[in-house]
Amino acid sequence: MHAKKLYSEVFTVSGCKWRILVFPKGNGKNGKDYLSLYLDIPDSATLPNGWTRNAELSLSVIDQIDNVRSITKETQHDFTA
Repeated sequence: MHAKKLYSEVFTVSGCKWRILVFPKGNGKNGKDYLSLYLDIPDSATLPNGWTRNAELSLSVIDQIDNVRSITKETQHDFTA
């Protein structure tokens, strides 16, 4: 995989459009050995000034061969425009 970053298809939750941002080789100087996943707003430049959403989310990576290596991370983030 040679892409520096990838985006999921846009999906809607609670009336807001979202997408998953993926860095297959990590996001940063030392990122070549890990996967980075983020929740992203696809149309953030078109949102009105003062727009805000609080998101509580969990992202999972499932190893279908060895479930012990699967991982889930939970977080909360305030998105603003």
